[in-house]
Amino acid sequence: DAIYWDPENPGDVGGPPNSWNLSMTATGAPLDWKVKIREGDYLRINTVQDSQDASWYENMGIVVAFVAPEDPHDPPGVDVFEDDVELNRGVPSSALTPDGLWLPATDTDPDGWKPEVCHPNLEGPNKVLCLRGQVTHGPVAESGYYGGCPDGGCQGLPEGPEGPEVTEIVAAGFTYTTADMGVIGVNGIPRVQADEPIRFVNAEGPARIPHTFTRCQAPCTGETGVDYPIANGGTGPGDPMDFDSTQISYGLPWEPFSGQVGGDKQPGEIAEDGIYYEFTPTEPGTYTFYCRIHPNMRGAFEVIQ
Repeated sequence: DAIYWDPENPGDVGGPPNSWNLSMTATGAPLDWKVKIREGDYLRINTVQDSQDASWYENMGIVVAFVAPEDPHDPPGVDVFEDDVELNRGVPSSALTPDGLWLPATDTDPDGWKPEVCHPNLEGPNKVLCLRGQVTHGPVAESGYYGGCPDGGCQGLPEGPEGPEVTEIVAAGFTYTTADMGVIGVNGIPRVQADEPIRFVNAEGPARIPHTFTRCQAPCTGETGVDYPIANGGTGPGDPMDFDSTQISYGLPWEPFSGQVGGDKQPGEIAEDGIYYEFTPTEPGTYTFYCRIHPNMRGAFEVIQ
């Protein structure tokens, strides 16, 4: 399990699952987790990623298995295929577990969640294996700064003149050029027509410098941290204004990042994916966005009719 540290109470768990300030859990013989394996057995290791609150392009599952060919310590491990073994989804009673919820309270789950206590037993007729483990480490300082809007750090968008009408927004020089928040106070927020496609171009894509155009919650001006910004501007796949270009650039040997997940595009279309992404806005309003790879890059555009 990934357990997130509470930003307001650093020694407790219960933070939202949208940052790097987390610890994993582990189990083993000290928690009475000992499973027998035989020569020729296939061992499968897999991970599951929960992306309901934040989604990442790259996920990593860290799973390490330790096998003892000769175990001199009693009690011996259990054979889950032959022994009468209960697989309990709780956390062992002897595990070191910090205070707080493993998942914080939400609108749909106002009580939050914490696993039940499990009592492991490797002996006797009714054996019990507890599937969860104990937290491997406490919060670490380098992951303790969440960014966002501490002390009023999120200001409104810069005010400027009426911006130019555009059909294209370009990322270059680690900025969003005319749509970048560093210049819209002077030039105005670029305007795009509703129901007309807008092209997001990465001028640095051929140089293999990836950028994204990812909607973030307005005003998206807070300080970069371990959970800010995130792709929280829309409400998900059913929201027509929840846009994300994915990584616009070329990978190895010469393929757009988006093409590496498959699909049925033709070679010409695949090549274009390394340079630009098209999005058709449908709802008037001002929208902010950022680069997932370089989160200091922030921009905005206004949809007009």
